[in-house]
Amino acid sequence: MSIVSVIIPVYNVEKYLKKCLESVINQTYKDLEIICVYDESSDKSLDILREYEKTDSRIKVVLSDKKEGLGAARNKGLKYATGEYLYFLDSDDWIDADYIEKMLSALIKNNTDIVANIGILFERTNKSPFLMKQLPLETFEHEILLDARSSIFNINWSVWSKMYRKSFIDNHKLSFPVVKNAEDVYFQFITFANTEKLCVIKQPNYHYTVRDESLYNADTQKDISLLKVYDLAFEYLKENSFLNSGIKLFCVDSTFNISSFEKYEQFKEYFLKVQRYVDTQKELYSPIDLFFMNNILSSKTYEEYCQTNCPNVLFSFLRKDSKRKTIEKDSYANR
Repeated sequence: MSIVSVIIPVYNVEKYLKKCLESVINQTYKDLEIICVYDESSDKSLDILREYEKTDSRIKVVLSDKKEGLGAARNKGLKYATGEYLYFLDSDDWIDADYIEKMLSALIKNNTDIVANIGILFERTNKSPFLMKQLPLETFEHEILLDARSSIFNINWSVWSKMYRKSFIDNHKLSFPVVKNAEDVYFQFITFANTEKLCVIKQPNYHYTVRDESLYNADTQKDISLLKVYDLAFEYLKENSFLNSGIKLFCVDSTFNISSFEKYEQFKEYFLKVQRYVDTQKELYSPIDLFFMNNILSSKTYEEYCQTNCPNVLFSFLRKDSKRKTIEKDSYANR
């Protein structure tokens, strides 16, 4: 049995795939199975997979039934995984040679179900890479233990920044939703909700490829995609009695733009669902979270909301002081 199962969804990534695969097969930790879930593509991604499958027995190519997106591809990978630990990698990115070794070492040493790495480098064409900042996590040196439930919104959402104990995923019957986007946001909710502690490490680095044609960047309704996932997570938390366990149910995102009646109605429906749980745990939420929710709920119509509030939600309302808590009402743009 391989110790670590690496699951890689593959769709139209022929420009990036070889670099991704090379970074995995050349890991300092060798006891891997590499499950590549191929979705029907219009490029030569499958040819590249077949080429690598012939040269490395650890690589297994799995064909998806139909185009259902990242969530379905990762779920298929989970079904084929036989390792004791799980790692998900995006096929247009790559990882440092000791990435898996250090993630696995931290997970075993700290006896947690999840380890998260915050060493994320954004790689841009013809530009220098830059390290993703995750305040207040920049202050620790090497690795720390955090309360999982209170960390849902403090750790990068992306599933590729985590390693999981497979028995934990199997025992709780956890899987990804089949949605257009933000499936890893839901996965973070349900995985963090089901464990007490997670280990966070600073290195080595994950190299995230910034590209305009990615599925997330192509989504013009990012706020609605995120809201739908929040709603799915709320239903899971409610069904499994997690709603009063110190888990924040939403966070205002820079993509939130209440630019239509339909969006207003969808946000209002969600906030009506969560209002009483938010009211009993207000300390979990920032001033803009409560400000945004209350403004939608207090408006009787979309027209009234637009007359009294800016549809675009920006973070410039926070003063750039050490506390970063004071609302600057006049800084809401586009009035």
